Parts: sequence; C-alpha cells; structure tokens
Amino acid sequence: MFYLIGAAHRVQSRPKNSDDSEDQKAYRACLRDAIGRTRPVLVAEEFSTRALTKARKNDEAEHESITKAVADSLAVAHRFCDPEPEDRKRIGYVEGGELFMPMVMADQDGLTNEQIETIAFATEVAKYWPLREKFWLDQLGDVLDKSVIFICGDAHLESFQQLVAGKAIESQIIARHIGVNQSDDAFWGRVLAYVCAHPELKK
Repeated sequence: MFYLIGAAHRVQSRPKNSDDSEDQKAYRACLRDAIGRTRPVLVAEEFSTRALTKARKNDEAEHESITKAVADSLAVAHRFCDPEPEDRKRIGYVEGGELFMPMVMADQDGLTNEQIETIAFATEVAKYWPLREKFWLDQLGDVLDKSVIFICGDAHLESFQQLVAGKAIESQIIARHIGVNQSDDAFWGRVLAYVCAHPELKK
C-alpha cells in the first residue's frame, strides 16, 4: 500500500539549525502521525540533493530535509526519488521555467507573461510530468508490495495515484494541501485547467 501526502515543497526542507515555520510544524506532525499509523518500511519523497542545493543558493544557508529528519528520528528508512540533473538529462525532462523564456521570445500574439507562464507549465505537466512520475515509481521498484509513505507536490497526487493504480498497486491519499497557499492554488488551478482544455499538449 502506498500512502500519499501532498504538500508544498517549501515545507520539505529548512536551513539547518533554524526554527520550523508553522506549515513545517504541521508537516512534521502529519508525517509523524502517518508513520505511527501505517508503519511503513520506507518514507520516500519528491525531493533530491539538487533541491537542497537550490534551496541553499536561494537562502544562502545549508538546508536539510525535514522528511528525512522525521524518518530518521523514528528509525524508518528514507529515500529521495526526484531525478537529479543527470537523470533529468537522461529522461529528457524539461521544466516549465525552462520553457517560459523561449516562449516569451517567440510570442507573436501579444500574450501576457502570466498567460505564457501558464502555457509553459501546462506543457511541463502534460508532456514531462509522466516522465517524472514514472521515474519516482522506478525508484520504488523494490518496495512496490510494501507499506510506503510517499510525499509529493500536491498537484501531482491524482496523476501519480493513477500511475500507481495502473501497476495494480493500492494507494490512499492520507493528507494533502500541507503548506499550500492561495497563490499556489491559483497558479496550479490555471495550469491544470489549461491542460484539461488543451489535450494536444500531451502529443
């Protein structure tokens, strides 16, 4: 059984020796409770050493995974599952942020930056999220028949659950929306609505 938790990535790490935000406190409590209730063999997450490095550059401070800290404190194995830069190159993964500027330069329709950003990230969702989510599942190949907690971005929950179901793996969303704010909801609402309205993006 896969137990899924949806969160904003900002709750998954923090600068070392800093205090948790309120959202991070809620995330720790949720994860501790989930581990106590489900007794997983592994706590895995959509996170990577690349993500920690990126956070360190943004905050000018070394970051640590809150997920790993909680798992370690409860003697449960932890695993990063998001592709590192070399993995992204190998599977041909492109982020919405990478697509945005070329789209701005090529725009001839007078679209706003928000409209172009929506299209760029909708393209990532439609074309590249399946590659990323398959990568996560591949990283869990040795525990597909075990009890596992998996944390990912909240917007991934439904599509990842569908992928898991396609492999005949039972799953349950046990918590979601942790640390997600109104801005996140508005952004991903626009992006996912665009994906639904434009099935051609998946080609």
